[in-house]
Formats: sequence, C-alpha cells, structure tokens
Amino acid sequence: MTLKIGIVGNYGHNNNGDEAILQGILNQIKDINEHYDIVIFSDNVSDTIKRYHLKSYRLTYKRNNIFSSILYTVVRVFKNIKEIDVLIIGGGQLLMDLFKRPPMLYCMYSILAKLAGKPVIYYCVGVGPISSIKGKFLIGLGLKNAMYISVRDIQSKRILNEKYKLGDKVIVASDPAFFLNPKNTMKKLQRNKIIGFTTLPYFNKVYWPKEDQEKYNRYIEILRQTIEKLIEDTDYNIILFSTVYPADVISSTDLYKKITDKSRVTNITENLNPYELLETINKCDLIVGTRLHSLILSVVCEKPIIGINYQSKVKNFMEKINLKEYCFNIDTMEAQEIYSSIEKIIKDKREYDLAVSKSIQALYQMRKESDRNLKKIKEIMENIKK
Repeated sequence: MTLKIGIVGNYGHNNNGDEAILQGILNQIKDINEHYDIVIFSDNVSDTIKRYHLKSYRLTYKRNNIFSSILYTVVRVFKNIKEIDVLIIGGGQLLMDLFKRPPMLYCMYSILAKLAGKPVIYYCVGVGPISSIKGKFLIGLGLKNAMYISVRDIQSKRILNEKYKLGDKVIVASDPAFFLNPKNTMKKLQRNKIIGFTTLPYFNKVYWPKEDQEKYNRYIEILRQTIEKLIEDTDYNIILFSTVYPADVISSTDLYKKITDKSRVTNITENLNPYELLETINKCDLIVGTRLHSLILSVVCEKPIIGINYQSKVKNFMEKINLKEYCFNIDTMEAQEIYSSIEKIIKDKREYDLAVSKSIQALYQMRKESDRNLKKIKEIMENIKK
C-alpha cells in the first residue's frame, strides 16, 4: 500500500520563496521514494495543482461568518487528514506570531492530526518571533503532538529550547530550497555585468502588520542611493525582481520610480515561479537580497550574495554560511557600505572568485547538513508503511 503524505505550510499565496521550499521538500521525498502519494494543503488549490501536478486540499474554508468558517474548516480538514498517513508541517518561518494566523492555523492542523491518529512532523521550520502569550501557547500546543521536529537554523532551536525545553528532540537541518536543482543549461560561467536586487514592503501597510512609513521610505531611499551610485560609477546593469507576488512588486516599483537614470535598470513585475527565479538569478553576477529565499536561491546558483537583515532569519542564515561581513541591518544600513561591499566583489577577480567559492561551499554545507534529517525522515516513513 502506497504511503500518503500530507504537507501543510504557507502555500498558495504566490510567495515563491515558500514555493521553492515546497519544491525542495518534494525533491527530498522523491529521493526517499518516488512512489509516495502526496497531497498539499493550499490556499489556492488550482495554482498548487498547476505547479506540482499533485492532489491538493484547501487549507481553510470560508462560510458566511467567522464562526461558521472555523467550524466548517475544522470538520473538512479533519476529514481530509483522516485520508493521509502522516502530516508534514513545513517548511518556512511557520512558528512565529508576527502575523496572527500562523500560530492558530498550524496548531489546529497538529491537533486534528493527533485526533485522527496520524503522526505529525515539523519539517525544517523557522522559529520566531514569538512574543505574545497566546502565540507561545498555541505554538507549544502544536509542538506537543510532534513525533519529530527539525528547524532550519541553530537560533530556531535555541528559541524552542528557551520557551519549551525541547532539548535534543529538535534537530537542526537546512532549508529544503537548497535541494532545488537548476537545469544544467542554466549554468553560466561568464559574467554578464548585472546585479540583482530583491525588496519587500518593509513596514508598509500593504503587507506588514504594523505600518511605519518612515522606516519604509528610508529603506527604499538607501537602496536608491546604492543603485544610483552603481549606475554612476560602474558599467553594471541592475535587475529588480520579486519572490513574493504581488507584495514585493509594490516595493520594487516604488524603488524603480525613485531612480533618476532608469536606462540600465529593469524592474521585473511578473510573478516568477522558483525555476524562473533561478533563471533570473543566473543572469546576475551578484545578488543584493532582502528576502531570505532570494539569497538561498542565489547560493543554489553559486552566486555571490549580500544580505539585508530585515528579520533575524536573514542574519542567522548569513552567519551560518560565514558571510556575516556581507549582511547589513535594514534599519541602520547606509548606501556607501553596501556599495563598498559590492565594489569589493565585482572589481577584483580574486575577490569575485572567492565570493563564488563561498557560495559553493555554503551549498555543499547546507545539503550535507540535511543528511541526518533525511535519514530520520526515511526511517519514519518506512516505519509508518509497515
């Protein structure tokens, strides 16, 4: 009998960083056993089916009012979970309460799986911030049902141990997006004189739970200054692209509009799937990324990266791969320091080759780090099959 695996996460939102995570999970499961039957819980079932050619259930269900919606969602999700053999919650930054929905949603899935007698796996999740009493309680309640927990960085493990005393039950693995496989034809050794930038609506009310227009304006202004100095002092072209659609297109377009000389700047406004993101990144010589998965996918493409730390997960990642010197705090960064780091990499071939080698080392390190995690998942799956 074929094992049926359910996967729940932040899928069906045109967040192509999270879709890259899902594709990585699917690749990992396929490496374990390509015959497993997989169903994905998604907020956009038709999009998920189109992307992955797999069965999909709705993540939540809407009715006339909130109470009816919650009740109907619980009934339908419980019914759907009863049809699977194991539930994977992951990956991505799911264990946080910056936004209101995640703690309650994933706690509900964990509890319903437990009630249905199905094993629960928290898979390569990111943790934090967890700052509210309610968020801490709901996240902890969900974790109680887990037979296995893996997180994508050591800082996430520390948070779980500080708040829930889980100890060695938590395994540190790498983000599944590292297991995307760029097509061989995408490998490009030549340099194209292109630098890529990703942005996000930082403290912008269109996306962020709390608005601070001054913070957002400063962030966009620093990037504008950096890009205009690159245009003035180098012969490089600039590409602006987005991993979360359409939210990040708003910030990239705001940035684009403020750039005086747009002749060498391209603002890509299309919704790029993970492999289209890889193709875009492969055209670039270097990526200045705010979104975590623009940095992760750049490492997959073996490209030099500079990170803008808007949440601890970016800083954690850059430290993990020994690139702390190329990570700048979004609230205190200055255009000159970002430009100087870019200039250091692009103007000296030895520095560029060193930056490339660091990305290659990081890719090897991240994939190697998942060996223990994948062995454990394989063992769990095989035992469930029995």
